[in-house]
Amino acid sequence: MSAGWTIRPATTADIPVLSVLIDASVRGLQARDYTAAQIESALRAVYGVDTQLIADGTYFVVEDAGGTIAGCGGWSKRKTLYGGDAFNAREDSLLDPRCDAARIRAFFVHPDWARRGIGAMILAACESAAIAAGFQRLEMGATLTGVPFYRAKGYRAVEDLAVPLPDGDALPIVRMEKTVDKLGLMRWRTGHLWALAAGLALIVVLAFTCQPGSVADSGTGMSAPSAPRTSVESAPAAKLLQSHFDWCGQVLLPVGLRLTLSAVRTADGARHHRHSASQCYGPLYRRPPPSFS
Repeated sequence: MSAGWTIRPATTADIPVLSVLIDASVRGLQARDYTAAQIESALRAVYGVDTQLIADGTYFVVEDAGGTIAGCGGWSKRKTLYGGDAFNAREDSLLDPRCDAARIRAFFVHPDWARRGIGAMILAACESAAIAAGFQRLEMGATLTGVPFYRAKGYRAVEDLAVPLPDGDALPIVRMEKTVDKLGLMRWRTGHLWALAAGLALIVVLAFTCQPGSVADSGTGMSAPSAPRTSVESAPAAKLLQSHFDWCGQVLLPVGLRLTLSAVRTADGARHHRHSASQCYGPLYRRPPPSFS
């Protein structure tokens, strides 16, 4: 994906552009999964901009450096599962994050920019925002065209639905859901915090225990220059400490930072290992008991 793409919340000023983008996306990308009659009917009665999402600040657009919008999508804290403003069966009452699933809503990418990572970029932003709002599950009404993409992102099919269309036909979609790995997220944060704390503690210990002149320069093999040999009688304690820490900062700070980054990478590697193990063992309640040997 081009580094020039950026994501931002949609505004009401984007609505005319989004309407054109949605029309182009549906006609250009869904023709293999739906008939021409289904597409035309759905564009009139189902698809379209949901201004409630924009008002809630939960709808996003991806644009290039010149301001061209290539994709849009969002999430919702309301009960409506699918459909734009023109869709009649809407329910805009609020969901309860403790027991309800946040909705992943209205993803459309322009055909000229399909399969460039734009959908994944929007989905990641939506999932992060929904998790931050306290939701532990995510749910959507996916078009047949979008099912493979969402399945690759960890969603599973729950139910086949048929959206009624005005001409008596129906638009088949799939209700999909995903449970947030809260435990894995907490482990990742805890591991990085411990790694950072360990690195900072190491810097402090080295700073208080180092002796100027005792550490060899790694590039030349020569001893580092000693700090000025000033006795306590000839200089205040503050100046002695300043001289000591000036030298330690030059020598030890880069070393400490490298050790801290190494610890963070180690913690991140452990997280990936645990994630792989969880996939092998399945749900938490079916994993084997820990071994203390």
